[in-house]
Amino acid sequence: MTSRARPSLGLFLGIAAGVAFAACSTSGPPLGGPHGGNGTSVGPTVTNESPVDAAYTVRPPDAAPGGIAGAPNTWLHIYTSWLAVDTIGNCSKTGANCHAQDMSNATAAYQWLEQQGYVGGGVTALVDPNFSCLSWFGGDMPPTAPDKTQSDKAAMEMMMWAMAGGTDNL
Repeated sequence: MTSRARPSLGLFLGIAAGVAFAACSTSGPPLGGPHGGNGTSVGPTVTNESPVDAAYTVRPPDAAPGGIAGAPNTWLHIYTSWLAVDTIGNCSKTGANCHAQDMSNATAAYQWLEQQGYVGGGVTALVDPNFSCLSWFGGDMPPTAPDKTQSDKAAMEMMMWAMAGGTDNL
């Protein structure tokens, strides 16, 4: 190659690279990926809502495998996992020292615990070792302390619920 041909080749390669870059960096609609699709670009509206819902969120089941209702970090899950009849808390059981009427379901339990000052208003004393009535946080309920493994799991899930806001989010 002559010295005169080298600059021409460099110029040609520079122009080719510029054209390829320009073709790949257009501001037009996407091509649709390997499976086709349209190139219509849909963006959020003034209210930050998309006119097309391209995302699909799977709704958690009302009852998880094993019969526990509610998604993790919800009050329904906390109640059905740890406080309802036949759980380690067994708070809504009928009998002495039990709260069958006050804690008959998740909503009633939350309202009753709120009246007692354990939940609500940004306060979640139910998970505070200095104030909780629950044995897995150092309290005296239930009267017979549950298994340590279950207590630790209950404490962890209840702390996560509290950190998520500790609300009556069924």
